[in-house]
Parts: sequence; C-alpha cells; structure tokens
Amino acid sequence: MLRKITKIGLITLNAFFALIGIFTFAILIWFTVECDNHVSDNSEGRIYSSVDSIPYQNLAVIISSTPQPQKNIEDNPFLMARLNAAEALYNADKIGCFLVAGGPISNSMKDSLVARGIPDYLIRTDTAATDIFNSVARAIIK
Repeated sequence: MLRKITKIGLITLNAFFALIGIFTFAILIWFTVECDNHVSDNSEGRIYSSVDSIPYQNLAVIISSTPQPQKNIEDNPFLMARLNAAEALYNADKIGCFLVAGGPISNSMKDSLVARGIPDYLIRTDTAATDIFNSVARAIIK
C-alpha cells in the first residue's frame, strides 16, 4: 500500500512537489531582482565614485574593524582602507572633523591618522564604543 504512487488529479505527488519547488525558486529569483532594483533606485545620487564629487561634511565617522589578536593595525586591510579614505577626504578638504568609533583600538587609529597628517584636534575618539549609534550620541552630547 505504501509503495503505490499517489496521484493528485493528473500528476503524481513527486511531480507536485517538484512544481512547488520550481514555483518557490521562481518567487525567490523575482524577490531578489526586485530587492536589487529597489536598492539601485534608492541609492541614486548617494554613492560617490570620486572624492571630488563628495559634498563637504562637518563630521565623518570612522568605524573600526577588529584586528586579529596577533596582528597590528597596519596588517588589517579593512582598517587600512578606512584610514586611506579618511586621509583622502581630509586632503580634499571634504571633512571638518573625525569621530573614530573603535572601542579600544580607536586610539591606535587616531595615532595612524595623525601620522598621515590629520591634525590631532580634528580627531575625537570613542574608546567606550559598544555600537555606532552609541558613539554618535555620546559625541553629540559632549
């Protein structure tokens, strides 16, 4: 009895589940394309491809990424990219001051920014950062 092929209307149960799978896959593809279109439409005019096209901002938040315990700050490519971007924005006179939100590593990042020619008085660190919102809120209150 269990070996019988169960039929639902004109199709077998296996074919029914295959159609459900194909339908679900098609909906996921459609959803992915719609999400991509939505992000593309809403990012229009908000993504910059050169430093010259970026408008002047009073504050730039530099978000740290945790380095590997055995490595120093120069070995982390994510931190280096952020430091390079901060330096480029400062040299192009696009930023008024910097907030380095990095918890314990923010002082190391500040030292790296000062070594790159950004004045010490333009850099504020948040060594007690738990998240970015908390860092920005504390910076606004101070």
